[in-house]
Amino acid sequence: MTKIHPFVKNVDTWATMTKSKYEERILDIYNLFQFPTSADVVADIGCGAHAGIFSKFRYPTMYAVDPGWKAYKKRGMAHMPEGVTDIQSMAHDLVLPKKCDFIITVNAIDHSGNIKKNLVTAMDNIKDGGDLYLHTHMRVKRQLDNLHRMELTEDILDKALSDYTFVRRDIYKTDPLFSPAKQKARLRDTYVAVVRKK
Repeated sequence: MTKIHPFVKNVDTWATMTKSKYEERILDIYNLFQFPTSADVVADIGCGAHAGIFSKFRYPTMYAVDPGWKAYKKRGMAHMPEGVTDIQSMAHDLVLPKKCDFIITVNAIDHSGNIKKNLVTAMDNIKDGGDLYLHTHMRVKRQLDNLHRMELTEDILDKALSDYTFVRRDIYKTDPLFSPAKQKARLRDTYVAVVRKK
């Protein structure tokens, strides 16, 4: 049985985000990655209550992966587009019914467990030649909290992904998905990569 991460106690964050605001964020994610808009099987790990990219983009098989689905549904916050399969799972436990053409994970895969295991498990759920679209904040010890329990550096992330091919790898001094005002207020080193399974 999947153990629920403590973050589900704070799911009210999703209740404050309107559908249009959420879709605007998804377009920002698309502009950051330019991920394919046509593929057969796609997963969004840590998608949140609005089903991640599937709130805006559709594929024949869509897996919206999040450990908070039960809590979202219980509070009436789950927004599940037609045809999307919700999967309640932590990243390190993930076994999808089908291998994916690509998986996307935005500011989520660092919320529990071991980063190497989380990333390798994600890659195991991708077809050969498929890609992982990764966005995560890097943190030092003083920045850790209940939702972010592991220190992450460029070196740690590079080593965790060293068995795969980098299509893209960028380091930002602040999160490119933050609004300009938030970027000035909150510097947050951010690791953005597209990693291909050989």
